Amino acid sequence: MIFFGVLVGIVLIVLDSKFDFLGKKSSKSGEYNGPVSGDKEKMYITTATYSETKYDFGKVTEGDTIKHVIKLQNTGKDPLFIFKAKGSCECVRVLFNSETIAPGESQDITVAFLTKGRKGKQLRTAMIDTNTDPAEMVITLTGEVE
Repeated sequence: MIFFGVLVGIVLIVLDSKFDFLGKKSSKSGEYNGPVSGDKEKMYITTATYSETKYDFGKVTEGDTIKHVIKLQNTGKDPLFIFKAKGSCECVRVLFNSETIAPGESQDITVAFLTKGRKGKQLRTAMIDTNTDPAEMVITLTGEVE
């Protein structure tokens, strides 16, 4: 029974590469249709501005979750993509919408800091990778956990 399941799976994989049963192939026109759509032959480099790159959350009680919203605006002529956003440790989370930001548009990015077990003065960062030059923006969080 397992043998036949594996055999059917292999046959479907081989046939899918030829007949595109799952509809995941990109078109021959040079368009890529994946998580982000775009022209394969064009490299999109744009410019962006952040409402702020430093945030001091002041004094907070241990166990609180600090959330701060930063506005990212596409100031260039090409679409803006956020490829990746991560914190400097497991206590920093970056929440964003993975949709493309059109020229002139903006998007809110939420940076959260989990203070549990983090007493004392804090200096944490969040890195946001986009298709800008430079590609990485560092958001700095400072404050004190009591």
